[in-house]
Amino acid sequence: MTGRSRGFLVLLAALLVAFWIYGGTRPLDNTDEGRDAQITREMLDSGDWVLPHLNGKPLPWKPMLYHWVSGIASIPAGHVSELTAALPSILAAILCALLTFDMAKRLFGSRRAGLVAAAALLTSSQFLVKSVSAQYDMTLTGFTTLAIWAFWRSTCARSSGTSLGFSLLFYAAMGLGTITKGPVGILVPGIVAVGYLWLRRDWFGIFRTSPWFGVPLLLAVAVPWYWATYVRGGKEFFDEIFWHQNFTRFTNAFDHAAGPHYYFIQFTGGSLPWSPLAIAAIPFLFLRTRGKWRIRRRSRALFPLAWFVIVFAFFTASTSKRPNYILPLYPAAALLAAGFVEAVLRSRHSDLRVVLRRLVTAIGVALLVAFPAPVVAAFVQDRERTIGEALAVGLPGTLALIASGVAVVAFARRDRLGRAVASIALASAALHVVGLFTLIASPDGPFHARAFAERARHEVGAVATIGFFNTFSPGILYYLGEPIPVDDFQGANATDQLVSKLVQRGQPIHLILKKKNEATDWPDRDRVQLTPLFTRRVGSHELTLGRATLAR
Repeated sequence: MTGRSRGFLVLLAALLVAFWIYGGTRPLDNTDEGRDAQITREMLDSGDWVLPHLNGKPLPWKPMLYHWVSGIASIPAGHVSELTAALPSILAAILCALLTFDMAKRLFGSRRAGLVAAAALLTSSQFLVKSVSAQYDMTLTGFTTLAIWAFWRSTCARSSGTSLGFSLLFYAAMGLGTITKGPVGILVPGIVAVGYLWLRRDWFGIFRTSPWFGVPLLLAVAVPWYWATYVRGGKEFFDEIFWHQNFTRFTNAFDHAAGPHYYFIQFTGGSLPWSPLAIAAIPFLFLRTRGKWRIRRRSRALFPLAWFVIVFAFFTASTSKRPNYILPLYPAAALLAAGFVEAVLRSRHSDLRVVLRRLVTAIGVALLVAFPAPVVAAFVQDRERTIGEALAVGLPGTLALIASGVAVVAFARRDRLGRAVASIALASAALHVVGLFTLIASPDGPFHARAFAERARHEVGAVATIGFFNTFSPGILYYLGEPIPVDDFQGANATDQLVSKLVQRGQPIHLILKKKNEATDWPDRDRVQLTPLFTRRVGSHELTLGRATLAR
């Protein structure tokens, strides 16, 4: 193993350690992550591993595989921690890196290409951040990547037995993806497989994946949970979790609507610093013959190109868009970037080296120009910080940007392109690790749900009742935990519900309310006396904890 290979492996190992530490210490965000961790907790507490519940009520949201993995990991400690909540994502990110390494090594015939691809994947901004996120999307990406890898290996297998084994894994992984986040677990690998075969003009190639064995396996993996959901939750629950959350969201967005340009911007920014190299790889997959541009069907990079373009088009066609939806793009982009770098480093054509040198130099200059960004981000994140405090928080990131930019530009100018690319990977890893432990202590910044819940526990004690009044914060619910009972007062009859509960219990109830809705969504003061205890920002909202008693 060369010194450069050892350096890349050390980089990847350091990233994995950082994932583990960061994922086990940072506060979860107040919405998606808090909700998903709380569903896992209630699954363990109730013993119901079929229907998801939130605050004691069935929640037709997403399938349960993510929660099963997190729940099993939580059993030894007896509770759902921040680490076990994020563990499915961490494991899925590691799986994606290993599969991407294997594909790049086999596609481009070089261990170096595999290391570049794995490093590019793990140090792409959006992928790295979501790798430690307690959400479904990275787990889904792990299974879709596994399915796509298995399909590709089945097309390359030299024996029918090996091909059948990979084909069965292809269908099984799609089934696991389906019970992670719905039919998209089938659609993404399926359209990549069909699209790639179509580009190769292999019209009947899908039949070599043995669908007569694979489809029953897929159904055997995916159907039992959906059938149990139908039996236990009823038709309305099943329709919501299967149809509304998937097909309706795709065709007629009821939230997160965005235009067709959305994912181009999100991918370009989310895959930095590697997006310039991935995008630059695409033109080299085409050639000009008889005055027309045609795709190089024999190119080894055709597979990641098909993967990238097809998945990008699929999610762009959806009316509901979020940055984490396109995580299945990132392994393909990493393969394109690695293939381009490997082709240039092997090539004797000076023009190719000039292209790569200019791209790498531009990335290094961008790192240098961006040196004030961490300080600015620290100040914007919390306007109560002084300039000195913002400088102290942002200084490690600023130093990392300057050192990284200098190293990348210096290697590029000396035409040490391999080392320049390695420096980009090291720069991105350093910046993200520094950022995770300074600027991104939580996705909600310094205004996270854990801090609010800790203050609330201090104010009310361990046994008092807390209720959400015309608001709901899953992250706070998760961090309050047991033994505090949590009530939920919502809608036009919220005051009536509260008064009834106060009469029934004969003791005060502490309420969490949105500060900005005080005039309209707080209890009727003629019937309820509310004494505010403290107000604190959580995410983008100012929340108040108050003590409610019956008005005299």
